[in-house]
Amino acid sequence: MAYLVSGNELQLMGVASFRDEARRFCSIIMDYYPPLVYLEALGSVDYAKDKTISILTEALEKQASTNGALHRNLAHLDKEISRLKHKEALFEDIRFIVEYGA
Repeated sequence: MAYLVSGNELQLMGVASFRDEARRFCSIIMDYYPPLVYLEALGSVDYAKDKTISILTEALEKQASTNGALHRNLAHLDKEISRLKHKEALFEDIRFIVEYGA
């Protein structure tokens, strides 16, 4: 498998899916795992590495932001569950008093 970098897009692909003719237009960066395949003929392998790193950094920041939002939602749900459990205990106490107090 390899990451295909084209423009500002990043996707996982099988390196074998590139025909030999297509490989002439690619920079295959093998010192990463999975390897990176850079499709744009814009510059050297160093440029491809820099471009790929910037795309990966942006994707990582986006994922971190999403994870932060999910963490906040999870904390809110935990509070709501605690509140509902407390209400359930109160209702059980009231039911017990009504059943056995009468």
